[in-house]
Parts: sequence; C-alpha cells; structure tokens
Amino acid sequence: MHTNNGEIIDSHFHIWDSTKLPMPWLELFKDTLRPIYTLNDYISAIHNSNIVQSVYMEVDTAHDHQKMEADLAIALCNNNTQVAAAGIGCDLASSDFPEYIQHYAKNSNIKSVRHNFFASDPKITTEENFIKNTQLLGQLNIMCDLIMPVDDMHYGITLASLCPNTTFIIDHCGACPPKADSQTWDKWSLGIQNYAALNNVICKISECGFMQADYQWAIEDMSPIIQHCFHAFGKDRVIYGSNWPVCELTGTVEKWISAIHKSLEGVSKQDLHKLFYLNAKHYYSLP
Repeated sequence: MHTNNGEIIDSHFHIWDSTKLPMPWLELFKDTLRPIYTLNDYISAIHNSNIVQSVYMEVDTAHDHQKMEADLAIALCNNNTQVAAAGIGCDLASSDFPEYIQHYAKNSNIKSVRHNFFASDPKITTEENFIKNTQLLGQLNIMCDLIMPVDDMHYGITLASLCPNTTFIIDHCGACPPKADSQTWDKWSLGIQNYAALNNVICKISECGFMQADYQWAIEDMSPIIQHCFHAFGKDRVIYGSNWPVCELTGTVEKWISAIHKSLEGVSKQDLHKLFYLNAKHYYSLP
C-alpha cells in the first residue's frame, strides 16, 4: 500500500446502530450495509492505513433523533483517542436551529454540521432563515459540510457566497459519479471551479465511488475527479476522508488512499502531507 510516510487524519467516517438511530435511507442498502457498525469495526478497517485521528460524520438519522446522535458523537470523542472531532446532523431551515447549535457550539469536539440535501429541496437554501442560520455557523466557528447532487451545485455555490464568514466543506469531491457522461462532467467540473473561487470553501477528497454503486471502481475512473479537485482548490484547501463504511460498497479505505497517491503522483510529499494530515489538523483545530 502507498503511504505518505506520515500520519493520516480521516476527516469523514461513520459508525451507527440503526436500532437506536433510525436511518430510513439504510433500507436502500439493506443487502450491502449492515444495521450496526462499531468503533472497533472501523479501527479494524483502518489498521493498515496509518490513520491516527478521525472525525465522525453524521449518518442522516431522523430529525427527531439528531440530538441523540450529537450526544453520542460527543461521548465517542470523549471515550477514546481515535475519534478527535465530530460533524453533526442538523436542519438549517428550522427556527429552532440557533438554540440547537448554540448548545453544541459550547463543546470543543463539535466542528461542523451537515444538512441533508439528498432528501430536501435545495431551493430551501434561498430562504432567509436558512441563510441566517448558515451565517450563524461562522459566528460560532462551526463549519458547514455540504453535499449536493451535481445538478444542484449552484445552490451550494450561492449559499457559500452569501455566507463568507462560514467555512464550507464540500464532501466526497462534490459528488461526481465515476465515469460521468460529458454533460455531467462539465457541470461538475465548473461547479468545483466555482466553489474553489470562494475563499471560504475547502474540498474533502473523500471516497465518492458510492455515487455509482453498481460496480467496483478502478483507480483510473477516480483519477480525473481527484486531480480536478486538488488542482482547483490547491494544496492548502483539500483534506482526506475515507467515507467508511459506505466506501466498502465499491472499494476499501486502502484502495481510496492508493487512488489519491496514484492520481497525484507528481505532487510533492510535503503537499500530500497537507492533504492527508496538516490541513485537517488546521481546519478542525485538532490537538
């Protein structure tokens, strides 16, 4: 396996117990993803990967269970040395959001939030309350993870431009499907360039093979996506993420790390160290 001769921070992994946290979307993957993944399962999956710190990412549980998930995420950070921070689920359209986030902003482990745009109308981002809540994140020094289908990227770009003091993290390389048709590729690549033109946006080069989950992707399928994200955002605004266990639908943790190394063969060790470690250390203010 390729390594960068240094430590890696995984900015995007999940564990869950769907018997405690309802996850309606999991029904779509009932034959491929298990109802329960533990921290020990994750640690086993990364044991050959030199991943020394990890950031828990919310699992899109039902809205009325988001507080429970956030509390579980904080406990996860407090009870082991592997998990150093968390991104929690939220409803940025809710009038109750300020109270919700101000409570969790007091906890140093909570670094970001994510609103689910695969299950909600992206036009909601144009509403005044949604914009104000997203601007509040910047005041509280909490980042906003963002993932939207390619056709909806312009909503995210507009939102980020309206919230210049909030740091946005584009998850999963902006959700470009591997082997995208030319029309999709053109929309996505322009969207990435427009995101990158905003100084308050960074890109999480986290595994995106699941966007086309009917085959095991090859590294050459992912290289154009990885390369475009890296060169658009530059060495200081990219971070690595595994997307475990969802990555196992089409690959593995090690396969994605190898894909990044293969795709960025001409990049210096110092700049790879930024992607795999230093940038996440900085943006998540990790110890």
